[in-house]
Amino acid sequence: MSVAILVAGFAGAVELRPFVASLHGYFVDSVVGLAAAFLAFSACSGALAVNARERFAALGALGGMLAAAALLYSDITVGPPVRIPAAPGQAFSEPRVPAVAVLFPALPGTGRPITNWPKDVELRDGDATRPMAPGDTVRANVIAFTVVSWPIARVRARDPNGRPVTTTQPNGAAFLSPYLTFPDLDTDGREVDYFNVPPLHRDIGVKYFPGLPARGIDVPFLALEIREENGAKLYDGVAVDGRPLAKAGIILDFQLGTYPCVIMTGAAPLWIFALGSALVLAGVAGYAVFAWRAAGAGGA
Repeated sequence: MSVAILVAGFAGAVELRPFVASLHGYFVDSVVGLAAAFLAFSACSGALAVNARERFAALGALGGMLAAAALLYSDITVGPPVRIPAAPGQAFSEPRVPAVAVLFPALPGTGRPITNWPKDVELRDGDATRPMAPGDTVRANVIAFTVVSWPIARVRARDPNGRPVTTTQPNGAAFLSPYLTFPDLDTDGREVDYFNVPPLHRDIGVKYFPGLPARGIDVPFLALEIREENGAKLYDGVAVDGRPLAKAGIILDFQLGTYPCVIMTGAAPLWIFALGSALVLAGVAGYAVFAWRAAGAGGA
């Protein structure tokens, strides 16, 4: 019974805090898998017992096994918390859960300004769709999603004569997307991204700042570094929203804003967790009642 109680308690912690990375991973899955195997054996052997107390113990073991199996399956299927890699206008679906998809809203073409950056994404679960806004936590199948507001920048590059040139993001969610979604953090905790301009042989790294109030800067800006392709640094400076930057043989225009960022993680369906926990509680209660009766009879 103690193993079933521990498993149910741990499963409850994961259900309450599914985005805590330390509650997921290989070590956790290994321990949960061993516990599930032990509880399955205990449930089968206890179900054949003549003693009613042992049969209730088997019921509790069955509940713990259900909770452990659901937890293990969701973690193996989806895994620990991870940011969904997606650019505006894309849809993301976990390959092993194809009925569930996150739809990221598209934005106006590069020739038009963005007056209102989207705040919500849409979650499609089978035939149903629902919006998700920053701060929301939503479950679908064996996945839990949460949304946060995150920096984004739209970049447009031109040559010194003002002609548009192609930008690429080799490690981005979309190779030719003009949107920088800042998927990484620098050592100082700032959001960073980079892109290339192959026609002009430039590599550009950017770091996002929401402002620097200590220095009287209350608007977001980018600290950027322009390098020759696979070569030396050519420029190190800042860029702000809506002001063209002409340096190192390239003209760059940035539009800065915020865009929904979605984090997903494995999470057992609540109904399975509730069923498993109910069976554990019923098993504990029944075991305790018959143990108390046996102790009373023995004392008499």
